[in-house]
Amino acid sequence: MKSLIRTVCLFLLVALVLPGNVSASEKMIEVKITNLSAKVVLTPPIVAASRGRITVFQLTQPASMALEMLAESGSTDELKMMFEEHNASVAQAAMTEAILPGQTLTLYVYGNRYARISLASMILPTNDGFVALNSKRIRPYGTTKTFLSAYDAGTELNDEDCGNIPGPLPCGGGEGYNMDPGEGFVYPHPGTHGDGEFSAEEFSWADPVAMVTIRIVK
Repeated sequence: MKSLIRTVCLFLLVALVLPGNVSASEKMIEVKITNLSAKVVLTPPIVAASRGRITVFQLTQPASMALEMLAESGSTDELKMMFEEHNASVAQAAMTEAILPGQTLTLYVYGNRYARISLASMILPTNDGFVALNSKRIRPYGTTKTFLSAYDAGTELNDEDCGNIPGPLPCGGGEGYNMDPGEGFVYPHPGTHGDGEFSAEEFSWADPVAMVTIRIVK
C-alpha cells in the first residue's frame, strides 16, 4: 500500500510540474536573454524548443507574416502559432517584460538534451528591427552561449517617424503593423540614422545587440 501511495504522489508531482503537452522524459531548459545595448529596448521575447529546425528568418529572403508582425509591432502571437505547428515547447514573455539596456530576462521551455532553441524580439525604437535565433542546437551538458545581431525585416521603410513606431519611447507610441511595402527582404539592420524624429546619438547601437545563454536545469 505504501508503495502504491508513493507512486501516486510521484505521478501527481510530475503532473503539477510539467505543462500538459510535455512528457516526463523532457528536460527544463533555461534561456537567458541579455540586452547588450546601452540605448535600445528589446520587446517581450518569445522562445521555442523544438526537435527539428525552425526558420524564424532567412537573410535576403522575404519575411514571413509572423516575423513581420513581430518586427513591426512586437507581437509574438503569430510566431507562437508557427512554433506550435512544429510541436515546439513555447514560452512567451508577458507584455510588461521588455528587456531594458543591460538587463536580462529568463524564460523556460522543455525539450530533450539535443533540442533546438529559436527566439525573437523586436528592437525599439525601430520601424521593423529585430533580433532572432534560428534553431540553435544546445549542448547536452554545460552552457550554450550565443550572440545576436540586429536585423531588418524589410517590411517597412526606416523613416524613423514616431507615428510608425510602437512602444513608449521615444515619442509615446505610434502605429505597429502596417501594410506599407519595405525593402522586401531580411538584411542586417543599418542602425539609427537620425533622419526622423529621434537622434542617432540617443538611440544607436552596435552589434551584437543581445546575448543568449542556454542550459538544461532539470
